[in-house]
Amino acid sequence: MLNSKVLEIVNNKKYQIIFIVALIFISIAGKPIAKVLQGKEITPVDTTPQIVEPSLTNKTLVENLTSLNINKADKTQLRDYFLTLADVVKTEPGLIKTTGQFKNFNSIAGQLNFTGLDMKDKYANLGESVDEIIIATLGKEDEDLTQEKRNSLVDVLNAIAWSFNQ
Repeated sequence: MLNSKVLEIVNNKKYQIIFIVALIFISIAGKPIAKVLQGKEITPVDTTPQIVEPSLTNKTLVENLTSLNINKADKTQLRDYFLTLADVVKTEPGLIKTTGQFKNFNSIAGQLNFTGLDMKDKYANLGESVDEIIIATLGKEDEDLTQEKRNSLVDVLNAIAWSFNQ
């Protein structure tokens, strides 16, 4: 009776696929897991994002940010936020169509991203400095976010991220 159940399972295509997937998973993930279980260290992969050095103009715009005394964990959080924000502006042109929409999006996204991190008012003039940089790039008026303005905004957001990586 037991042999017939085993044969039935072995001959079932669904179970064969599950068995093959399990073997592939074990062969890929099994070695690192086994090393951890044996107490051997695994060399961590550097996950620091590659940030392109900004133009001289944008370096000048963000120089006040590089001089702020911000702790490493907060710098990493800020860097990653602005890299992500730049990516959204670059890759989702239908989401943000005007400079006013960007300012609202940035405000809401920033509040959501930094909630619970106790960074509000932690660094004097940080928010104001970032706002000044963005206003210097986009202006104060609500205008269409043309491709030229979009490219400039992406460049300056990446420059802001770069400044937190210094």
